[in-house]
This record gives sequence, structure tokens and C-alpha cells, in this order.
Amino acid sequence: MICSKCGNSLDSFSTLNCSSCGNFYSDNNTLSLPPSSPESIQPLWESPAAKNYPLTVFFLTVKELFSAPERFFNTLQVKKNMSSAWLFALVAGSIGYTAAFLWSLVLPDSINSLFASKNNGLLGGNEPSPAFTLMFTPVYISIEFFIIALYTHFMLLITRKSKNAFYQTIKITAYSQSAMLLNVVPFFGQFLASVLFIWQLITGISVVHHTTRIKAFTALIFPLIVLALLFVTVLLLLAFLGVALSGVFTDILPFLQ
Repeated sequence: MICSKCGNSLDSFSTLNCSSCGNFYSDNNTLSLPPSSPESIQPLWESPAAKNYPLTVFFLTVKELFSAPERFFNTLQVKKNMSSAWLFALVAGSIGYTAAFLWSLVLPDSINSLFASKNNGLLGGNEPSPAFTLMFTPVYISIEFFIIALYTHFMLLITRKSKNAFYQTIKITAYSQSAMLLNVVPFFGQFLASVLFIWQLITGISVVHHTTRIKAFTALIFPLIVLALLFVTVLLLLAFLGVALSGVFTDILPFLQ
């Protein structure tokens, strides 16, 4: 029998659980979660099965993130395996950005901003070649998801929605990079990837930090809300000042004639 969770080949039913990922058998020969404490639960990508069947486990992890992100983020309970989450972000993000780059060669007008920035630093203002840019994609991905995680956790702290440590926010952001795989879709891939990334990020925040999706989304856009309130306040002040000045001019206009 093949373990449906990790793909491990099971020789017999002499044991109650898969020797690779630890998932238990039930009476109908299906796999169920072991009766353990929340601290022992971990994502499949962080289990021993990932070392034996990395490709299978990667696609199973992506499938769960796409179809049941809430169930997946419920497994982010432990601090260990931060390197595994980072590796997942690099693999998923690199595939997505490479796909976007390849589509840009075929459809340059549809994806014209991905590698179009000019380097004004070490290269003296020359535009880097696509191969050079693509070579540093893992570095860009690492910096990108760390900055997003830092911003996200900072907003959660400001809005008092943070219920867990920063490392769990990093893991949420890292696994949300699976959305970048949608860049393989032509024309609308980047838009779909952005929407799914935001949805996975919000879902992860709501599950790990024990809040609602609406509150998680509000925390993320908190600076925009503040700017909008300031803008409305300024408009109201200007309108009030305009009305006051018009009244003053009305009073002094007869004296000026």
C-alpha cells in the first residue's frame, strides 16, 4: 500500500502508522492524524517524508495550501524547521518568478515590469541582463517575504492582533509563496498569484494569531485606513475654512465697495 499522505511504500499493516510521516491507520485503511498534542503536529513539508519524497511532498503541500489553507496553517505550531519553510518559499517562489520571466519573453507587453528595473548601483546605471536578474531570484524572494513578514507582524502588534511569535508570521509568509506558482498561467497569472497570496496570508494570520479574516485584513491595510482618515479630515478642515472665509469676505465686501 502507498501512504496517501507522503507517498511512502508500506509493506504490511503490522504497524498502526506510516513509518515515514507518522500518520495513523484507521479501520477502513485510510490515514488519519495521530492522537497527539498540537505541539507535535507539523506540516508535511517539515516531516521526515520530505527528505525521502521531496517532489511528492512538495506537490501535496501545495495542493493543501491551495485547497485547504486553513487546515494547513493549523499545523504551524512549532518553532523548529524554519529552514524548511524558507526552502519551500525559495522553491515555490523561484518556480513562479521563472515562469513569469519565460512568459515575458513570449508576451513582453503583458509582463513588462518584472525584470525591467535598471541598476543604478554597481553596474553604473546599465540595465542587468535577464539571466543576471534570474540568477539572484532566490535572494530577491528571501528579502521580499522577510520584509512582508516584518511589516505584517508590525501591523499585528500595532493593532493588537498578534497572539503568537514573529517566527510563526515568517512561516505564514514563507508558505504563502506557493501562490507564486500561479505565474505559470499566461496573461492573468500575476494577478491570480497576488490575489491568492493575499488570501493565504490573511488565512494564515487568522488561524495562527487566532483572529478573523476581516480583522487580519484590517490589520494589513491599517496604514491605508489612517491615510484615508487623515485625507478626509484635511478635506473637512479645508471645507470648513472655506465656508468661514467666505462668510468673512461677505461681511467686509460692502466696506470695500
